[in-house]
Amino acid sequence: MTIKEFVEKAIEGGWKPSTRGFNYKTFSQGAGRAFLTSQGFEVVALDPKSWQAVGKVEGWGKPLPVNGLAGASLVALVSELSDPSWQNRMHIMIDHLIDGGTIESYLETL
Repeated sequence: MTIKEFVEKAIEGGWKPSTRGFNYKTFSQGAGRAFLTSQGFEVVALDPKSWQAVGKVEGWGKPLPVNGLAGASLVALVSELSDPSWQNRMHIMIDHLIDGGTIESYLETL
């Protein structure tokens, strides 16, 4: 997935940026790259609400239980491991950044 695709899916899923200067019409007309360059894609990629919106569009699964795996069915666990939720995908992106990767290189794996 490209940066532009990520932002388009986030918008489709209902995400609205809290950043001033974001213009949906301008973005949809192809000037989105200019926004991402001038405002920094980090504004979008580090916003959990954008990941939640993309997950809604993509149909990503639900997050693993916070209190551990106790009580979770084997079928649910296998399903979750094969289709991580938006939260799990965002955590993986953060780990990717810690390891020296970029947001763009992580998005390419989605």
